[in-house]
Amino acid sequence: MPDSDNSLSRFFHDLGFYTVADFLPAALGLVALIIFSHTFDPNAYGRYSLAIVFVSAVSTAVFSWLEQAVLRFDSNSNDSLPTVITLLLLLSFGTIVLGALLLSIFQPNLGEYRDFYAASVFAVVGLGCFRVFRAVYQARLRANRVTLYKSTNALLKLSLSLALSFVVLRNITGWLWGTAIASILTALVMGLRLDVSTFEFDRSLIRRLVRYGGPMIGWLFGLTLLTFGDRILLEWLSSTAAVGIYSSNYTLIQVGLPLVLSPVIQAAHPVIMDTWDGENSEEIATLILEYSRYFLIIGVGATVAASILSRPLSTLILGTAFHSGYVIMPIIAAALFFWNFAMLGHKGLELKEKTGLMSLGIFLSVIINVGLNYFLIPDWGYLGAA
Repeated sequence: MPDSDNSLSRFFHDLGFYTVADFLPAALGLVALIIFSHTFDPNAYGRYSLAIVFVSAVSTAVFSWLEQAVLRFDSNSNDSLPTVITLLLLLSFGTIVLGALLLSIFQPNLGEYRDFYAASVFAVVGLGCFRVFRAVYQARLRANRVTLYKSTNALLKLSLSLALSFVVLRNITGWLWGTAIASILTALVMGLRLDVSTFEFDRSLIRRLVRYGGPMIGWLFGLTLLTFGDRILLEWLSSTAAVGIYSSNYTLIQVGLPLVLSPVIQAAHPVIMDTWDGENSEEIATLILEYSRYFLIIGVGATVAASILSRPLSTLILGTAFHSGYVIMPIIAAALFFWNFAMLGHKGLELKEKTGLMSLGIFLSVIINVGLNYFLIPDWGYLGAA
């Protein structure tokens, strides 16, 4: 069988697993969204959303460069794992220590967000470790394991979040604690299953990981700002309630549409990386073109359907205090479609390790986004943010 046929066979095999891997977390995330949006008011949901902004930004800055480097360079060999796990432990310990120091300094200034702080720090560590270990399994083309661990994490997250929010803590911070604890427990199991008995600090490997992953911090942090920065500006230029309305409707479309879009990217990435031998640019271009066709066939219809159904979905799923934000959903759906489509085009840049160029592109996008938000939010509110 030609290599291209092998690659396509692996792609469709993994596409099935990644579709399942995304479905259960999305379904359970939707259940959580329904419960919490009907239980807590927009102000509480807005504070939770801004705490998630903090978690996403810090987790990206600390861990995502390692995740991307693992996706790019890891293979079926276990040679890199001891060094990767050593780095992961050092990053986790450093995050907790720095978080404790910053709390002692800024605690009087945290105000309504004081209750979210400790949960946010542990969520940063848990999500970071989970994503790095997921990248290891994904890079090694073990889509079945990715499916198992993502599903397990989602089940733990929902059950713990509900128990902590409604039985133990009796406030929305339990949602964040549930995320933190579930991610840490799942990451521990994933790490133990890799059966690494030694720790190493391979300087040459670390330099290679940093050279690739370091510039990716700019790109990943830019992605975080594009996704969450508008909520910070909404809080500043409008209100916390506007953040809650915006975030709940944004999350609704973000949970549903990637069920169709994301599996194509997840299945394509490791196959493309595994096929690259440093010289076969034409073969890689053919793969990317083929995967792009599949993405368009699947994605266009899903995006149009999500836009058409935005109003009834928001009305049925979210509480009455939130459904007015349905007007942002068609805009966010289109944005998610084009962003995920661009991810396939990025694979060529990633293979050539042109991560600095990727960071420059997203840096310009962030500047435009912030500028437009600044001028549109005062008059248009959360619609201007979208």
